[in-house]
Amino acid sequence: KDEEELMEEIRREQESGERDKFYLPKSYKARLDNDHYVDTSNTDGYQKEVYMAAMLLARRLVPSSDNNNNNKAEHGEQIQGNRGNRRGFVLDIGTGSGYKLVKFLSPEFKTVGFETEPAISFLRQKYPNETWVDSGTPEESLPESWNSDGKKPDICICSDVIEHIRNPDDLLRFLLSLQCRSYIISTPKRDVLRSAFWGPPGNRHHVREWTLHEFKLYLESQGFHVIKSFDGIQHASTQFA
Repeated sequence: KDEEELMEEIRREQESGERDKFYLPKSYKARLDNDHYVDTSNTDGYQKEVYMAAMLLARRLVPSSDNNNNNKAEHGEQIQGNRGNRRGFVLDIGTGSGYKLVKFLSPEFKTVGFETEPAISFLRQKYPNETWVDSGTPEESLPESWNSDGKKPDICICSDVIEHIRNPDDLLRFLLSLQCRSYIISTPKRDVLRSAFWGPPGNRHHVREWTLHEFKLYLESQGFHVIKSFDGIQHASTQFA
């Protein structure tokens, strides 16, 4: 079956009640007692390509006024910029260790990373010159606290977070409320993970896992317009839309 046939089949199954509101089969077993994952020790062993894609997209959306930097950008090179002259506005929801955000985006762009404890304390100590928001504190999560000038974010990254959330509808509503120009959302691909296909996930930190087409349809059902959806290269289990 080609992609359109697969998508249409999943749509019909969802409409007939064979799939739940997350576009997963009704027989799929979620892990609703998942363990909280603290991602402060990882660097770029996973999701590196997600942040590189975000870097390249940010360069396209917010070009540099420096011709030398533009030439480097065309070849995907990292740029060590003057942090006082950073441009654009990039958000990272569930930034984990912050390593990939700081390495690939922060040298060129104004960035804000969102995390909860204990990761938020780690981030503030490790990278005190960057902006970190405690998303576990409602008043701190409000845009007025981290975006006082009301600037529209260019990109919102949410890399391998949604599979950890018991009600992902809440996460997606929050992402849409940020009103970013573009979003890069990734999650592991269920059909190539070493998990039982019908659940629960083999990773005790995961609640649910999607196939490529299920995930695309779920995002669209929540109000996202998915321009491109594809499998990762660095790790076959990564997909992003």
